[in-house]
Amino acid sequence: LKRLETNLFPQFDGSPKAGPGGFTSTSMREVYQARVKDGKSWEDSASQDSNTTEAVEIAMMLAAVFANDIETLAQATLENMKALQTNRIALAQSSAFNLLLAALVRGDAFDEKISASLAEQAGKLGLPKIDDYITASRTVSNIKNGDLVIEPAWKVSYVYGMACASNMLFPAAIYLAARFQDDFEQGVLHAINGGG
Repeated sequence: LKRLETNLFPQFDGSPKAGPGGFTSTSMREVYQARVKDGKSWEDSASQDSNTTEAVEIAMMLAAVFANDIETLAQATLENMKALQTNRIALAQSSAFNLLLAALVRGDAFDEKISASLAEQAGKLGLPKIDDYITASRTVSNIKNGDLVIEPAWKVSYVYGMACASNMLFPAAIYLAARFQDDFEQGVLHAINGGG
């Protein structure tokens, strides 16, 4: 959070068309307003209704660092995400996605059994148990048996949506990761070319 204050927030002015990349999302503008302009604490600065992915974009780094320590990962993920947003569904989806990311970083098999493993981990960690855990296994299964074919793969963003909402981004990212398990570069290229 200190890095947000020292590295990112100085690039903002509170307007949508400012900041890195020429755009700042609503949730980050709300946190910026509360934290920088209004001087509120981190606990009182989180965006209330946001379902966008800014919080998990930061939390993904934690998945790489704490991939082998899921207790620390779960705690650090929720603490960091709650500083940016309080939407319970977005937090639950982001936690599920981060557990999946940690599993992939560890080298766990990305197969039809991964969802059961993720749900079990979530239960042990006290994380919300939501349907999002089944997405990974069903996606892998549907790709393997030919039931889910999107050509070209970058059009996955047309299928799930191009907004930055977690319920659109995560299924698209899971599809590309499952489809290009053996070709990281292609997965990234299709994600970039999909836009959104």
